[in-house]
Amino acid sequence: MRNIFTLLFLCIFVTSRAQDGRIDPGFGTGGKQVTGLSGPVFPDLQQIAVLPGGKILQVSSVSNGSNYDFALTRFDKDGNLDPTFDGDGVVLTDFATGDDIATSIAVRPDGKIIVAGYTSVGGGSRQIAVARYNADGTLDNTFDSDGKITTAVGTDDVAMGVAQIAGKTYVVGSSFTGSHYDFSVVAYNDNGTLDASFGGGKVTTSIGGQQDQAYDVGFTPDGKLVVAGYSTSGSNFLFAIAKYNANGTLDNTFDGDSGTGNGVVTKAINTGIGGNDVAYDMVVQPDGKILLGGTSNLSGNNDFAMVRLNPDGTLDTTFDGDSGTGDGVVITPIGSSNDQAYSIAIQSDGKILLAGITGVNNGIVDINDFAIVRYNTNGTIDNSFGENADGTEIIDFGGDDYGYSIAPQGTNIIFGGRSGSNLAMTRLINSTAILPVQLLTFTGTKQNASVVLNWQTASEQNTSYFEVERSNDGEHFITLAQVRASGNSSEVKNYTFTDVKPRPVNFYRLKIVNTNGSVSRSRVLAIRFADMLQVDAFPNPARSSVTVQITQPVGPVNMQMTDVSGRLVKQMQLRSSGATFSASVDLSGLPGGVYFLKVNEQTIKLIKQ
Repeated sequence: MRNIFTLLFLCIFVTSRAQDGRIDPGFGTGGKQVTGLSGPVFPDLQQIAVLPGGKILQVSSVSNGSNYDFALTRFDKDGNLDPTFDGDGVVLTDFATGDDIATSIAVRPDGKIIVAGYTSVGGGSRQIAVARYNADGTLDNTFDSDGKITTAVGTDDVAMGVAQIAGKTYVVGSSFTGSHYDFSVVAYNDNGTLDASFGGGKVTTSIGGQQDQAYDVGFTPDGKLVVAGYSTSGSNFLFAIAKYNANGTLDNTFDGDSGTGNGVVTKAINTGIGGNDVAYDMVVQPDGKILLGGTSNLSGNNDFAMVRLNPDGTLDTTFDGDSGTGDGVVITPIGSSNDQAYSIAIQSDGKILLAGITGVNNGIVDINDFAIVRYNTNGTIDNSFGENADGTEIIDFGGDDYGYSIAPQGTNIIFGGRSGSNLAMTRLINSTAILPVQLLTFTGTKQNASVVLNWQTASEQNTSYFEVERSNDGEHFITLAQVRASGNSSEVKNYTFTDVKPRPVNFYRLKIVNTNGSVSRSRVLAIRFADMLQVDAFPNPARSSVTVQITQPVGPVNMQMTDVSGRLVKQMQLRSSGATFSASVDLSGLPGGVYFLKVNEQTIKLIKQ
């Protein structure tokens, strides 16, 4: 997967540090590191992941003279090959006699490493290929007995993204299903067998009926699977995203504005002739919003492009850069006709990092350099980022350079890809620390007259505590409890809290607090009790009498009215049959003012005019 761990940062002002976005001279040689392997590197998406402690993994494919093999490389925190990883820092994996192309990487909480891609099987066909390694780089023989799996979905398959959660591995890409390529998702159990609970283990989705390619996969806070890429429509490519339930069916609550309830959303960035738009990466925010990053091409000009969707797939109208249109889309030309974004991340202050390449001319030919841009929450460029404080940083390794992946290393940013046929990386200074929590799930269930809230984190760093917040209207929240966090963890952690006195209608959310006081919040859960006591009074304010409407299960109803001093002024004993009923309360003998009407355990304020 492109950055399966949601990459969120929180800003801390540090006066002794250089401008955010500048190259860190302490990394590699003058801030850059170019590494040659045993053969040329295949020109595809070389992804990176940063381990606890700062060591860096980079996945690629290297030529052995006749074909390509998976290559998994580990570097120390400063970009040097790590000889403790298989002796020379590089692990090569051969699946078959054809080319084996690795495209994506995910690291499990237990330190095991998952690499996905595809392998050639003859006759021009390919199959999905997955390898799982132990932390030392040896193949994990608990995964299909030898650590390697190939899977056929259609007659030709490629995998471009991988994610893991709770022991399950999900690989996404594209499969030829007869007349065209469709989104494909393959789900594996911990031992490498297909997960039959997810659509039999293999799911394909036709987005536009022509060519569909998935590049990234992630999870919503309620555990649903989100897959992003592109779909062709006529001569154009569109951003495409699909949301799946846990059983592999499409989520019919996700459809944008189409009204079809088909679980799929497509978006054209440029609608003119030749408008080709591809979503290469995405981040699912804690509030459930989905941010897509990629490239938009119109008449041969490529630009960085982003789209932000609400949890239901509608466009987020608060996100539009400087266009003022409120269309949920941001397009950024950087320096030439070839600006392509492949990796995206979000900081906890809402700022966004989008990274890829920009085309330049070296006086002889057009080549490419690494490029990264930082945006404010609404999509405008953040001019405090970059060496020239213009929101952009461009890195030249001296050749034709392709930046494909960013990941946080402590407070800095590792930016990896290739230069020519070699691996390439740099480290950028950033005055941020990683957000304390990667929130996997947040759910609530009714248990008798209580609500049990459960949440799960994949990793935590410098986490202080969680606050459980509740609202009756979805807007005004109060804090119910504070739950201590694990602090620092790379393992899945589970938390629970029980609200023993919920209201008839409840909205819950988590406030996630870092040790330095910075805050982020989860999505909102709604829990309703149809059979809980509900009390309404009208008119309010009232003059001579007020009608009290009561809904509660069968049983006694004790109604008391007190003035502001707490003095009892009226009392009634009633009984509910289980249906809604009304009682009239005479106010004619009471002076004007504020009173409190308590019905069993619920109190409402009355005003007598």
